[in-house]
Amino acid sequence: MNDVRDDSLRIRLQLPASVRRGEDVPITLVVENLSDRRLDLHLLGRTIAFDLVVSRDDGTEVWRRMQGAVVPMILRLEPLESGTALELPGSWPARSSDGRLAPPGEYTVRGELFTEGESLLTNPARFRIDPGDP
Repeated sequence: MNDVRDDSLRIRLQLPASVRRGEDVPITLVVENLSDRRLDLHLLGRTIAFDLVVSRDDGTEVWRRMQGAVVPMILRLEPLESGTALELPGSWPARSSDGRLAPPGEYTVRGELFTEGESLLTNPARFRIDPGDP
């Protein structure tokens, strides 16, 4: 689990170290309030909009959760109490954007939480697809 910190907020990804080929990769974007006060996050979308970007070990982008999606320019105020976290679950179907099954190997995922201002970005997190039956 990698994380990005400032003095009050940490954004990171939770995901398994490895999955078998053909299995979905569960990925959760976590935003934690590290401060001693409530923070109001100004997020975009009717439902909270966030992206996950999966790349091969060489940096080639394989899949993007929000590819082709339109994020409504609806501002959403999300209060985050001191010491609490907002968890946004997602998953990668272990396929490329064109639908091909991802081969075994090392991959990197980055998360992006869309806000009213500058997006909040995670550090990259690495995982592996192990050979499997499919």
